[in-house]
Amino acid sequence: MKKVADSDLTTPLLGTDAEHKGPSLAPLFVVAFLNTVSRIAAQTPAYSLLFHEVASAGGMQRHHISMTTGWLMAMRSLVELACPPLLARWSDRVGRRRSLGLCCLAYCLEYALLSVTQSVWGFSLVFVTGGLLASHNVIEGSCIVDATSCPRSRSKAFGQLFAALGFGFILGPIIGGELSAIHSGAPFVAAMMLSICNLMCVLVVMPEYLPEKRHRNHQRGCSVLSALHAV
Repeated sequence: MKKVADSDLTTPLLGTDAEHKGPSLAPLFVVAFLNTVSRIAAQTPAYSLLFHEVASAGGMQRHHISMTTGWLMAMRSLVELACPPLLARWSDRVGRRRSLGLCCLAYCLEYALLSVTQSVWGFSLVFVTGGLLASHNVIEGSCIVDATSCPRSRSKAFGQLFAALGFGFILGPIIGGELSAIHSGAPFVAAMMLSICNLMCVLVVMPEYLPEKRHRNHQRGCSVLSALHAV
């Protein structure tokens, strides 16, 4: 059996190895972590609790609330499933930083609107349409492909990305649960603040991972219809 090198065991979570010659991936991992923490903090269990509160205030019966919550979750998942190819193709055209920045901005707007919504229809509309730009992981994966050329470096980078996402999935529910005990809208306010910080990180710290040559080539004929045609 092949022995694992000592360097493989000491690679820091946000660091890069000596074979990696592209821009630093540390900002990308921070952005991915904050995106995941904010999304999960506002989703588990805050989405269900807030919708139950809004629906109950509107006179909806408990069994209708349960069914509607299930359908909303399914519709949100369907939107998130359908959009990644288009989102990845669009990020090829406008750049990774702009795409991730727009995802962070969309999160900010979604959390702000959900924290103040008072109607079932308003909640449902914001929640489902929020899935359009929720698949930020596909852009983050594209950043790694752009920034790495060596298969060993690429596999390490993906492992570090998934570790960052995993920590986000662990911390997010803790934040959401603790803040939900204070107020049903508190997790969304916290998630919005995290998304604002993340947006600043994208705009100020994170480099553009898409090579300039590819960026120029993809800019030709950039449109929604052409992106849809290319998916």
